[in-house]
Amino acid sequence: VTLQPLGTSVAFAISSSDLDTIKLHLAYLVIGNTSNVSISYGAFEDLALVPNKVAPTIALAAVFADYVSPTLRTFALDVTTGILTLNFDEPISAASINASALLL
Repeated sequence: VTLQPLGTSVAFAISSSDLDTIKLHLAYLVIGNTSNVSISYGAFEDLALVPNKVAPTIALAAVFADYVSPTLRTFALDVTTGILTLNFDEPISAASINASALLL
């Protein structure tokens, strides 16, 4: 929670699994168009314990790019089927895979 001249700013830490789900659908996060947030009655209270009213739906104001490279966590090779399985710490684009850059 941060106090600012125009009010209070609250930042939420999103779980890794929820963040990965958001990354899978990043193309749908369009500023001011398809991405919105709404707040139900009683989602928070002021210091006098007065709950918030239902807030109107508010459009997304900003999306900050992901500049952190994916990291290979584990891999498995099934010598019967010839399948190499790579497990990363975040979702990756299947179209970006360059198989010639993989060495065993």
